[in-house]
Amino acid sequence: MKSKFLSIVSAAALLMGASACQDPHEFAPAEYDEQFNSMTASFYDDTRDENSFPAEFDYENHIITIVVPYTYPALSENHLEMSDLTRMRMICNLKNGETLSPALTWLDLSKEHQVTVTDNGGNKTVYTLRAEIRKSKECRLTDFNIPELGLTGIINDINNTISLITVDQIGEQKAEYSISFGATMSPDPAVEAVNFDNEPVLTVTAQDGVTKNEYKVIKANPTKLPFGFRAGSESVVWAKKQADLGVTILSGTEIAAGDLRFNGSAGLGIVGDKLVLNEAGQGKAYVLNYKDGSLIRTIDLTSMGTNTLGQYNNFRMTSDTDGNLLFTSAAATNNGTLTLWKMKGLDGTPEKFATFAKASALGGTLSITGSLDGDAIITSGQNGGGIVFYRWIVKGGVLQSETPDEIAPVGYTGNCWGTLDVVYTDASNPESDYLAIGYVGFDPLPPMANGADNRTCAWFDGATNTIKHFGNKCITSNSVENEGDLITFNNTKYYIHNVFNTLGYGYGASLVMYDLSTNDLSTPVLDFSKDGPLNFTGNYGAEAASQTNGKGANGNDVRFFVSPDGFYLYIFFEYSNGYVGAIRLDCIDL
Repeated sequence: MKSKFLSIVSAAALLMGASACQDPHEFAPAEYDEQFNSMTASFYDDTRDENSFPAEFDYENHIITIVVPYTYPALSENHLEMSDLTRMRMICNLKNGETLSPALTWLDLSKEHQVTVTDNGGNKTVYTLRAEIRKSKECRLTDFNIPELGLTGIINDINNTISLITVDQIGEQKAEYSISFGATMSPDPAVEAVNFDNEPVLTVTAQDGVTKNEYKVIKANPTKLPFGFRAGSESVVWAKKQADLGVTILSGTEIAAGDLRFNGSAGLGIVGDKLVLNEAGQGKAYVLNYKDGSLIRTIDLTSMGTNTLGQYNNFRMTSDTDGNLLFTSAAATNNGTLTLWKMKGLDGTPEKFATFAKASALGGTLSITGSLDGDAIITSGQNGGGIVFYRWIVKGGVLQSETPDEIAPVGYTGNCWGTLDVVYTDASNPESDYLAIGYVGFDPLPPMANGADNRTCAWFDGATNTIKHFGNKCITSNSVENEGDLITFNNTKYYIHNVFNTLGYGYGASLVMYDLSTNDLSTPVLDFSKDGPLNFTGNYGAEAASQTNGKGANGNDVRFFVSPDGFYLYIFFEYSNGYVGAIRLDCIDL
């Protein structure tokens, strides 16, 4: 299949000849042992980062080969042919003082060309310039599990092994796996059962049909690192466009004035090993497989009642540590009533937990520290009327009062527009420290603030409600943060908060994660932003799904989850009108 967009060239490009002239002084010469520093080709009007194809230089035989991938864009079904390369933009850097003839601007790389390099002494070298469409040599195994037995394979790329953590007989089983794009596996355990007690060897063959990698499957008992996660183990294991799951996508024009329902989703919950995605104000939630994001079923939440303008059921959702889901029926306008609904497990019936009337819009954020069946602290931010959050206390499974404590953290300024999210460090102590994130200003500004980059998380003294520490990563004020989460994984406490934009441009959706073992916020251990790993920023928010999030400033979430075997830490994220997905880390000592 050819990619149709590759045959579209601008009118300006069509007016240029294949050997159009360019002043050789326009090159950016640099020091290099050979005559060329670099040469690249690219498609016109294509802004992808991957749209840059480098040359390989064979100085002995005087051949220059522009290497173009067989599949483009990556991970697509589009395959290039030589006829796609008739108008390629060329950039060339030569050794200082040398010139190239003819000078290159645009070239038909479906054909071979002769180019001449002239050095400072007038000596000329003729090169054959050509393109080669090359299939990928990648042949990595990135995920492996046996769902029938609940076994997840631990992949060691150093010695090419897949370790299955069990002392029991496995026998013949089918397996699920993920490999490099375009690669194949043989034998294929997804098609035919394999006896995993015999330490089978699985061969991953790259798209080019030649390059191979062999993985031996063994039974093992891996050890954990003493503390924290293994550096470099982070990966996005799945991501689903919410519209593809069935979530209603509401554009700004489809939402009536005064209607503050979120675009699509609003809140993640975890019940056992299931991930729950709330569809805000629509009377529905989605139950997903935490390992791959596949849809298991939906939950009918219409028993909470009928929505009216400004008053919405299942407006926001979260969960505790014991499989309880908690929803807000939010007061999205002033002088409204906030109702908390509790639901036990996936098959429970929503029951009113608390009702609170206030001359403010409420319920835009929601977090629980602890268990509603034991000790818990519930928090929810206010929308308008200053920077305030509300706190409900649960002791021994009993709500202490339907009227919450009103907390005004010291050090904030302005308004948080309902985005302030708070998580406490101790479910049984209302005066324990808490961490907060939101679209809020500070007075004074954080020490690392730089112009518009002045918003970050903060660590508060729970007794005085004053700031003890600022986050070490400041986000631009053009972006919004509204949810955070806290967990202890492998003897280390971590905090994470989200970042998103509401306009479809600017700083894209991202995440920032801190290691709290230093007793402050000085160590952002994972920064899934424009400076961080996984090419995360902008690929999972509303902007990545060609949507906006303007009415959904609260409709985003991030949650931690530790796998039942304790070896994996999952970070679940959701961005309204965008994606829901999972990042996975491990603590395996390799």
